Amino acid sequence: MAKIKASLSKDYLDEPYHSVEEPLSRITLAQQMTALYKNLDHGTVSVLNGRWGSGKSTFARKLVHHLEGEGLAVTYFDAFAQDFVESPFLALSAHLVREIDKRGNAAIPSGQEFKQASKSVSKKLLGVSAKMLIKAVTLGVISSSEIEELSSVAGDIGEASGVLAEQASDYAFDQVLETESAFEDFRNSLDGLADALGDQQNENTGQKTVFIIDELDRCRPDFALGILEVIKHLFDNEKVHFILVTNIDYLIASVESKYGLGDKSQEYLDKFYDFVIFFEQKSDGNHLHAASILVERKLDAILDGHNGRDLYDLKESLKVFVRAFDLSLREASSLATNAALSFLAYNERNFRQSTLIACLALFRSRFPSIYQDIKKGTYTTAQLLSAFEGTHFDDHFHDERLRDLLEFYSAEDGAINRNDEKYHGFSGVTARYNFRDYRSVLTSLANHVMDNFGTLDS
Repeated sequence: MAKIKASLSKDYLDEPYHSVEEPLSRITLAQQMTALYKNLDHGTVSVLNGRWGSGKSTFARKLVHHLEGEGLAVTYFDAFAQDFVESPFLALSAHLVREIDKRGNAAIPSGQEFKQASKSVSKKLLGVSAKMLIKAVTLGVISSSEIEELSSVAGDIGEASGVLAEQASDYAFDQVLETESAFEDFRNSLDGLADALGDQQNENTGQKTVFIIDELDRCRPDFALGILEVIKHLFDNEKVHFILVTNIDYLIASVESKYGLGDKSQEYLDKFYDFVIFFEQKSDGNHLHAASILVERKLDAILDGHNGRDLYDLKESLKVFVRAFDLSLREASSLATNAALSFLAYNERNFRQSTLIACLALFRSRFPSIYQDIKKGTYTTAQLLSAFEGTHFDDHFHDERLRDLLEFYSAEDGAINRNDEKYHGFSGVTARYNFRDYRSVLTSLANHVMDNFGTLDS
C-alpha cells in the first residue's frame, strides 16, 4: 500500500530537533533563537517570517521544546483556531488562563493575580470601545473628538440632550481613567507570568516568558492586526517575549486593506515589532535543500516498491525544479504527489517519459493556464519555453536538453527538423505507443496520465 500524506512519528511535534542530520531539521535556527531569548534582558516582539507552506508551524511547535529545555516559560497560541473570538485581548488572555489552569498553577499568587487582572480588563473593554481606550491610554489625553464619540453612549438611553450628553461624557471620562488603572495592573501582572506558566519544580522558573503566536497569516485581517495592537498596548512587559509566526507580506496587505496606507503600510507595521527573523534559507547543496529532501521522501512513500531509471529521472527532475523555482515545502509536496500518482498510471508497456511527467506536474501546479492549453491541444512551443525563461538551474542540470525535449514534442510538423542530432533519443514513440503525432503526446499525458491517476495498489 502507498501513502500520500507524509507520516511523522507520533511524538514528532512533542520533542525538540535532535540533530542536523534529521530530515527537514532546523536545529541550528532553533538553537540560535533559544540562545537569543535566553539572553535578552528585556521583552521583545519579533516576526518569524516565511512564505505559506514553508514549514513555519512545524518549526514553531518544536521550538517550544528547545526553549523549555533552557528554563524559559513558553506558551504556543494558534491564532487561526481562535479568530472567531471578537476580541483579540479576550482570545489571548483566555488562552493564558487556560494554560495556567492546565499546568496546575491557578492557586499560586502569580496565577491568581493574572486571572484577576485579565477579568478586570475584559470587563472594561466590554463597556467602552477598546480602540478608543487604548488610544486614550497611549496618548495620555482624550481629545474633544473622542469625548464627542464617547458621548454617543447617551443614545442608548434616549435622545441625547445637552445635559445628558455632558453626563455621558463625564461618565465615559471616568471610565477611561479606571480602565487605564486596570490596564496598568494587567501589565504588572505579567511580571509573574513565567511563574504562572512554569513548572514549580524547575529552579529556573520565574525568569522570562516566550509567547509564540502562530498562523497569523491565516486569520481574518482585522483579528491579525488586533493581535498586534493588543500586544503593543496591553502586553508590553520587560519579561515577556512574543514571536509572531507569519508571512509578513500578508500583514502588510492587511494594513493596506484596513487603513489604505499604500506604500506606507510597511512603515505603519514596523512600529509593532522589534526585529524580523527570516525562516527560509536557500541552500545550494542538494543534500541540504529541504524541499528536495521532501520530494524524495514523498516519492519514496507513494512509489514504494517501484525502482529503475524512470523513477530516478523523475526524482532528479523534480528536485531540480523545486530548487530552480524556489518552491515552498507545501508546493514541493503537491508537485511530488501529482507526479508520483501520474507515474503510477502507466505500466511498463506504456510510454512513461519521466522528464515530461515532471514538466507536466510543474505546469499543472505552477502554470495552470499553460497546462489547460496543453490539455486542449492549443499550446505552443513558445508557451512551454516561456515558463523557464530567466530560471537558474543547477550547474549539473542540462537545461538545454530539457528545452530540446519540450520543443521536440510541441513543435508543429515542418517547424523543426526532428532528425536533428540534438533530438537524438526522442523519436520513435508515436508508432510504438499509438500516438497520432508528436504534438499529441503532451495532450495525451495531461488528460490520461496526469488527470487520470493510476490505482495505488497497481
